[in-house]
Amino acid sequence: MGESIDALSAMLRDRDIPTRERADIALRLLALGLAGGGADVPAPHLPDTILPVQFVTIPDFLPPELHAEVARTALDHRERFTKATVTTNVEGFRESQVLHATAFPALYQTVKQEIVTALPAVLNGLGHTPFDLTHVEMQMTGHGDRNFFKIHNDSGSPETATREVSYVYYFQARQQRGFEGGALRIYQTYPHATVLHDASQYREIEPVDNSIVFFDSRLMHEVLPVTVPSGEFEDWRFTLNGWLRR
Repeated sequence: MGESIDALSAMLRDRDIPTRERADIALRLLALGLAGGGADVPAPHLPDTILPVQFVTIPDFLPPELHAEVARTALDHRERFTKATVTTNVEGFRESQVLHATAFPALYQTVKQEIVTALPAVLNGLGHTPFDLTHVEMQMTGHGDRNFFKIHNDSGSPETATREVSYVYYFQARQQRGFEGGALRIYQTYPHATVLHDASQYREIEPVDNSIVFFDSRLMHEVLPVTVPSGEFEDWRFTLNGWLRR
């Protein structure tokens, strides 16, 4: 690993370097213990019944023109966002608005390819066994003022059991960030226990524009409350998020 940390960091943000190579660079920084808050290396003594807080982040994930197209799509479809639901239909568990990928099929295909290209390096960084990818789910999500998503996992029902890896791509509709809060908090998880997570063992990921985070879909996580002082749609916390299914 001959490059310096500064050199690797600069390469990570170089859009001329292909996505998969930048994902590999992110993992090399992770190996140095400097993944920019992006991941935890699993402790070797942890049993299989414990899922440590582990994730991989890639900054500047999409090229500028594609990043701008994502933001433009949100603004152009603002009237088509609908109230988000959960599989359990519990009221007060989630407050946000979603736009499904059927509303932006061409954009879906383009972003999907970027994700699939990065996947081998991401799985390596997560220590996740490779799997045959059958489907990439995607939706656009907007969190407005006082919105949130309480603690949950992404693969805990029969309908979602084949989700292997979750991803969240952050983008802003305006250059200046107009919201506060909204960090993604991921917990150490016990997938086979009655209590599924340890409330004292977690990491928080800030929603940084044009960055993407990947993590095991079994991990318990939540979106902390969002504040939008202006109340305007353009200032919401936006993501393209979804799941990679086996």
